Amino acid sequence: MAELYERFIALYPYPHERIRHGAPRAELNRRYLEHLHEGKNRGTTPIVVALNPTLLGTIENNVSLRTLTPVQDLTADTIKRYAHDLLTDQHHYVDQFGVEVAAHEAFRRLNENAYRQTYCRLMKNGELDEEDIGTPLKAEYPFELTAGIINEKVKSTDIDSAAELLIMDLPLRDASGVFAYLPFGGWDSSPSPETLLLIALYWLERDDAYPAVIASDFIEFYTPVPVATRRDAEILAVEHTMVSSAMPVRVYRGFDKLVEALYGQHDWYLWWEQLPRRRSSLKRPKPA
Repeated sequence: MAELYERFIALYPYPHERIRHGAPRAELNRRYLEHLHEGKNRGTTPIVVALNPTLLGTIENNVSLRTLTPVQDLTADTIKRYAHDLLTDQHHYVDQFGVEVAAHEAFRRLNENAYRQTYCRLMKNGELDEEDIGTPLKAEYPFELTAGIINEKVKSTDIDSAAELLIMDLPLRDASGVFAYLPFGGWDSSPSPETLLLIALYWLERDDAYPAVIASDFIEFYTPVPVATRRDAEILAVEHTMVSSAMPVRVYRGFDKLVEALYGQHDWYLWWEQLPRRRSSLKRPKPA
């Protein structure tokens, strides 16, 4: 893991903090919030990176495909140029169509059926039928990143294969831009970095939701103001389902359970079922 860490910080030479394996989950939650508060004064955005070979390979492939740079030749400057180009394209697209329209189009492209059959009806009518969702919602949850729970449970015998958690302060005032610097996705059923950029911007503006964690097969968001109404929880649950169809099936065992989990929740967990099998499985992203 030492070589992996050295490679990563060569590509991302930014201030960061390493969270030790087995650290109490509260330590990550507390330190992330401290970095977030301090970053607002410094003009930086913190992101927890669950570093492992798969995540770094995905990032390198996404940058390599767009910049036409061999993976072995990637540098910190290449990453900066890649991020700048993605953000510039996003700004032009959003200026033309608006954040909400751009995000809704991204949702539609991800899951046409869910968008037209459920999302549009919910947005138009304000509520779902009781047969679609009938479980009562619960009280507000405490803030607890799943990445911290996973890290806390790492055993000494598993350290060599476990992801290392880094809280990195990226030079960004707009927190949604972390997906330009750390281009997660683009493999199998996961959204492309371009799509995540648009959706993250939408959630940031509407829900004050900050990208908090990027791992090889999941991401997390943090919001200081959780959704507090049934309708908002339902809307967010449909959006999460469009972004990751595994959420109501494999993670929460039902759409109503996903709604329950989002109501009053400060952190949003999004997971994808499959991992890239090899670097060539990644496809060149299409323009937004």
